[in-house]
Amino acid sequence: MLYCFMLITHAKTIDWKEGLLTQPLSKETCEQQFQMCKCVAEKENYCFPEYSAQIAPISEELKTKMMGKSFHENCPVPVEDLSTIQLQYWNPEGEIYWGHITVASVQADNVAKIFGELYYEQFPITSMKLIYEFKGSDDASMRANNTSGFNCRPIKNTSRWSHHSYGQAIDINPLWNPWVRGNTVDPPEGKEFADRSNLQPGMIKAGDATVQAFEKYGWKWGGYWKKTKDYQHFSATGR
Repeated sequence: MLYCFMLITHAKTIDWKEGLLTQPLSKETCEQQFQMCKCVAEKENYCFPEYSAQIAPISEELKTKMMGKSFHENCPVPVEDLSTIQLQYWNPEGEIYWGHITVASVQADNVAKIFGELYYEQFPITSMKLIYEFKGSDDASMRANNTSGFNCRPIKNTSRWSHHSYGQAIDINPLWNPWVRGNTVDPPEGKEFADRSNLQPGMIKAGDATVQAFEKYGWKWGGYWKKTKDYQHFSATGR
């Protein structure tokens, strides 16, 4: 893995940024546009900004957007125990985008570091939007291959709270890394990716850099479960 410099800051509110940040640049152009750049020696004119992430508590504005969608009055954790992270990630086209994810505040620093490691591995992520933008629908978020964290919802087909409800779980590229049990695949649109014999970038496999990055900070992968394989799922609790 490339040397990792991570600028992780805390703020009262996030200086909200969305969309495309940049593509790989020449060293001169990168240093003109960004304070610190990383260049890949093996590639000509291939420099990009060093990783940065900003962590902030849930603002009143964001809480309003979440209410009735990804957050409800009966959620098992108060909104005050959650933080949102704004960070940089690579998309499948080799561009750097701004992304956002909400997790438990006690996990926020580690999660920011995990995604910093994925950034330097140039692990491709299709989308990273807060789940309220999908009206709290895990199905819609999965179909969009959206990487997400906190979502106050029960485990599907049960009355038990999902560990996403505590901000202690993250789903990565869920369309490409579906939940599989026997012949059942969720999301159903990810059925072609249930066969893990032909892995593509953005898919997760045992022992790869993504699994190692999460494990480094104490998170466990659902792909190691026995009866069910939840290839998208990482959690701080192992569930």
